[in-house]
Amino acid sequence: MKKTLLLSAFAFAAIGAMAQTDITPARYNFAAQEVGPYAFDEFITGANPAANYAAAVEKFNDGYIVGNNGQFGNENVVNRFKSGTNIIDLPGAGKVLCIKGAASTYEYGTPMNDALPPNWFNLSFYLAPGSHAVEQKVRFRLVFRLLRNTPELTKNVLNLDAYTYRNDSYVTNFATGDEATEFDKANAGKFWGSGDFIARYEDDNSPMEDDEGNMFYADEWQVNEFDWSAANEDGIPFRYVMHWNNENIGEYVVLIKELKVIADPEGEPVVEKIKVEGGDVDGIEAVEAAIKRAECYDLFGRRATNASGIVIEGGKKIVK
Repeated sequence: MKKTLLLSAFAFAAIGAMAQTDITPARYNFAAQEVGPYAFDEFITGANPAANYAAAVEKFNDGYIVGNNGQFGNENVVNRFKSGTNIIDLPGAGKVLCIKGAASTYEYGTPMNDALPPNWFNLSFYLAPGSHAVEQKVRFRLVFRLLRNTPELTKNVLNLDAYTYRNDSYVTNFATGDEATEFDKANAGKFWGSGDFIARYEDDNSPMEDDEGNMFYADEWQVNEFDWSAANEDGIPFRYVMHWNNENIGEYVVLIKELKVIADPEGEPVVEKIKVEGGDVDGIEAVEAAIKRAECYDLFGRRATNASGIVIEGGKKIVK
């Protein structure tokens, strides 16, 4: 009897150990990459790699990353995009993937050396062959920021999706179907914009503004997760896809802290804002970072340059 119980305990332990597995290809761990240009495997004209794209399997090397754009057949356009796509060590956040438009005034990262035509591109991040199985649940997680020189409340430009190897889409082919959960239906297909990252009052969700009526960004990152599984063998491996649509990236910067893929994930997927830590901020940079994080308001609720009047505590306006 004791022997049976002991074997059962080992069985449960083994099942528990297999419950959740990080299957993220090594090249998508941006924190572990060298600072400098980010390496892509291929650039292709058109919206997507072909279905059953053999190169993504045959040439897979700790990742396989494909850029698509209507003019990526032009080497000059490809080099333009690559010039503004780099791993940077961002103060207070650590290493991130930075995609920075030619006209972006964001203080960190290298901008593209010229405007990128046309007003869209797609980036595909393939998973490793054999990293997940048919009907095995896979969770995709992205932690990112999306900033524009001047925040725009109505322009939404970035959609997050996943595709099977045969090019079925999570957003188009699954998340609107009968098997989709309420979470899928509510969140899939959302296009994110710079307005999603501005500072807002907690009590009424209205934008915070400075004393000249300008909006400013919150010190938060967006987490976007969703779960999916391949219904058939020819759907493996998945690829994670970032769609940039309907707006020239010129004045934007996209900062990606984390791209993670988990097989047999625990708990439920989330869509939420978080604060991140990492990187070295010291000396003058520490003072500048602290000043930028300060939230001071005058008696009319407008952003001020000193700590008199109104301050923010827990996202609410408090008279000081």
